[in-house]
Amino acid sequence: MLLTKTGDYQITIINQASNDTAAYGLAFELLEPIPGDIVVDYIVDIVDLTAVTEEWITAANLDDFAVLAANWLRTDGRYVSN
Repeated sequence: MLLTKTGDYQITIINQASNDTAAYGLAFELLEPIPGDIVVDYIVDIVDLTAVTEEWITAANLDDFAVLAANWLRTDGRYVSN
């Protein structure tokens, strides 16, 4: 499950086949995005390039393109399986 926004989440698990209930504990790891992964989908690709080019005039600069190029098509295998 990929959570793209920070904040508090509540996860509810319901067994619709019976009236049984159970409580579960969850553990998860929050990973830093890959440098250049502008949209935080754990792959640096055309989606990120599009985001940078859309900000070219107002916010992006050549350093942003350099970071994106240095990590082009890099994925984080903990979240993305190739």
